Amino acid sequence: MQAEEIELRFKAIDAVIAELHEDYKPLAFFLRLSGARIERALTLTVADIENAFGDGYTIDHHSKFLVKQLDGALSASAVNYLLRYVVTTRKAALERLSVGTTKGPQDVFIDKNGRPLESAKVFTAFRMASAKCGQDPLIGPRDIRQAIVGAYAAAMGDRHLFVVLAESEAGSGAFAVKS
Repeated sequence: MQAEEIELRFKAIDAVIAELHEDYKPLAFFLRLSGARIERALTLTVADIENAFGDGYTIDHHSKFLVKQLDGALSASAVNYLLRYVVTTRKAALERLSVGTTKGPQDVFIDKNGRPLESAKVFTAFRMASAKCGQDPLIGPRDIRQAIVGAYAAAMGDRHLFVVLAESEAGSGAFAVKS
């Protein structure tokens, strides 16, 4: 994979994420930052995160958690996004619904009604967003993982490519705060 190909692929992925319904954007941002398997990300629970990071974030906890739960090593920005999402966005959504965080679903990624995201709906949302962007072939959650894994593999031997990846992650908008 060449740097230009990777950059174009991430631009296409970012365009699809921008078109996703708001319910699916936090999951998509996490997948974009992490390269986690969609199946693992959807089954992630608050307890998983509390168990992994209850004593604070450390490299050792980070590594064990990521390998065990998500089948791969993630960047610190992906872990920080995940922790921030659990603490702020998810909690706010449940409070808005007058559901306590302990009484609500324990899944990390939930919709605006406080229900866990379902795999079929996630894939449908990605298909719709891809079609809206005119992506051919359509981009789905697994394509995000493939792009990230391929890019990191290619970056192992290409310093310029590594810089492109870092810039792409920084510009992904995952940390943008709406007022």
